[in-house]
Amino acid sequence: MGRTGNPALQATSTGVSGLASCVEFTNLPPGTRYWIRAQSLDSSDNPVGPHADRIDATPLSDVTNFRVSERSHNRISIAWTKVSGATGYSLVVTQLPNGPGILNNGNIGDVDTYTLTGLSPNTEYSFIVSARTSTIFSAGLTLIAFTTRPTTVSVDAKANAITVNWVPGSERDALNFSLRIWDGTQQVAGVSVGAW
Repeated sequence: MGRTGNPALQATSTGVSGLASCVEFTNLPPGTRYWIRAQSLDSSDNPVGPHADRIDATPLSDVTNFRVSERSHNRISIAWTKVSGATGYSLVVTQLPNGPGILNNGNIGDVDTYTLTGLSPNTEYSFIVSARTSTIFSAGLTLIAFTTRPTTVSVDAKANAITVNWVPGSERDALNFSLRIWDGTQQVAGVSVGAW
């Protein structure tokens, strides 16, 4: 067991004939940068010879449970589980197959949901989310999602009937309509209908 300046950290040395050739530090928090100096010491802990410095970081875990939480014909909401050690999230959104980039490495803050609006109906989009600190990024996780079709309505009027047809944008889109019949001076009939 080696010595560390922080009692919460553990250092394990391995080597041959009492000389360490490898040291592993464990219990390090994810997404943290470390300055590492390697130097030989004599038996009195005095530096001997040159030293090697390196700045390195423990990686952030990847985002998990990345999913579409809501969608419509012009918006998509995404959600994920927050990553320990992350101070924010980066998002890349592209319209597929070769469409324009909607958002490119946007730092969207320390959130676990995000909604994009103003999207095109019945269109495929790619979402890539990464956990981040000020200098460290996790690997990006990709999700492909579609906006729904918009609800379309058509009305066909004949001499003795009016037919209303619609195609819902999704299985949850409801259509409510009312029909009022006038004889030129007053309403003679009326009905309100809610349909799925």
